[in-house]
Amino acid sequence: MKRFSSLESSSLVFKPLILCSFLLLILPSCGGDEYQEDIKKESFEKIQEEITEEKQKAESKRKQRIVKGDTIAIDHKTLQDFLPKNIDGYTPEGQIVSSEQSKSGKAFSNVEQSYQKDGKHLLIAIIDYSGANSQFAQEVAFWNSGLKINNRSTEAGGIDLDGFKGWEIYEKKIKIAKLHIALSDRILLKMTASHQKNTEYLKKIIQEIDLNKLAHY
Repeated sequence: MKRFSSLESSSLVFKPLILCSFLLLILPSCGGDEYQEDIKKESFEKIQEEITEEKQKAESKRKQRIVKGDTIAIDHKTLQDFLPKNIDGYTPEGQIVSSEQSKSGKAFSNVEQSYQKDGKHLLIAIIDYSGANSQFAQEVAFWNSGLKINNRSTEAGGIDLDGFKGWEIYEKKIKIAKLHIALSDRILLKMTASHQKNTEYLKKIIQEIDLNKLAHY
């Protein structure tokens, strides 16, 4: 299996996060009518209420940070310090990919590292959406809506991991597990692993990352 592409994380930097989950659920390439049928069973009214509430909270926090002068994304070198050097036998594969970007007055930074172990691959990415709090809030609210997907190709749903909200995805046919965790109101941690039976292994190895420190940086 090829190494995971950097498109898994960095390509999302300037795109509203909420699109990622909705595209996962409705695009034909991701399950087609099965996904659409699952969505019909859910109440979008609840999701919309959650999104509105979270956006308001995010905007309030953003204004508070502006007053304090906290408008800069975390330096990518600092984010690199949170990437594990060795994790349950997985060793780094290639160099760390990192970047800092600014667009329309909004700052972003991200880092990602690929790892390998006996032909298995793991990708860990950390993204600071400092300038996109509203979109970030929409995504988290969607995760927290109670929506669950389970069909022949994919199983997905929102989770709570040690107090942090997240979204787990398992692609059954290709045995790839994904775990997205929201830390504070701006940082997203993404993990993708090959050769998995479910997402449980990712929940185990994520403990090697100091989530609380990262969330309160």
